[in-house]
Order: sequence, then structure tokens, then C-alpha cells
Amino acid sequence: MLVGLKRTVCCAVVITAFVLGAVSAQAQSRKIKIASVSWTGVTAKTDMAVAILKSLGYEAENVMVSVPIAYKAMATGEADAFLGNWMPSMETIAEKYFKDGSVVKYAVNMPGAKYTLAVPTYCAAAGLKHFKDIATFEIGRASCRERV
Repeated sequence: MLVGLKRTVCCAVVITAFVLGAVSAQAQSRKIKIASVSWTGVTAKTDMAVAILKSLGYEAENVMVSVPIAYKAMATGEADAFLGNWMPSMETIAEKYFKDGSVVKYAVNMPGAKYTLAVPTYCAAAGLKHFKDIATFEIGRASCRERV
């Protein structure tokens, strides 16, 4: 329990530092808008940052939008930060803003992270290691366990 709490506190501190760094120019007015998309991880990080910023006296807001609108909002000053930059999948949307300097990519959130097929180890052991392998498996847990 204590280890989980330490991770949460550490995460909260890092997120707050990142957001404060990203919005330092806007911080003069003490109003901060963080663009967010309706994905669980991004929403959790954004809500945590908003709560911490509010506790520090900022008027912070989580603004739910789509990915293209998040980048456009940052480029036009309608949002100050976005904690959901997933590369390379957002590259076609975000790269023009990075190149023209209207949006700055401050940090890599999860270096080396991938999002792809994920299966329990017993399914991987049974041979389900690629999307093309799915067709050879029956749906359900038993099909993977029966092959091991």
C-alpha cells in the first residue's frame, strides 16, 4: 500500500512540474486550461494535474476535446497543455504544430512504450503472438489453455 502511495505522490509531483513548466507564460494570470481526450489514462493524469494546480491557487480546468482540437487549441492559446501525446500515432496531427513552433513537445512520457496486441502469458505460450494468429484461436480463455 505504501509503495503505491509513493508512486502516486511521485507521479503527481512530476505531472504538476511538467504542467507548470509547460504553462509558465500563462501562469501569470493563474488560469490554466489543460486539453484532454476522453481516454482513461489521459483523463486521470489531467484530473490529477488540475487538482494539484487548484490546490496551489491556480484556476485550472480540464477541457475535453478531440485530439486534433487539442493541438489546435494549444496552437491558438485556447489550451495551455495536453498530457496525452501518443506518438507516432498522432504524428500526422501534431507534427505541423511542432514544426511551426506553436506547440512544444517538452518530454517523452513513456519512452519505448508500445500499444499493440496484449494477451495473457498462457496465450502467448500457446502461440498467440501476432494479429494474424488470432484467426487460429477460438474465442475465450479455454482455447489458449488447451494449446499449452
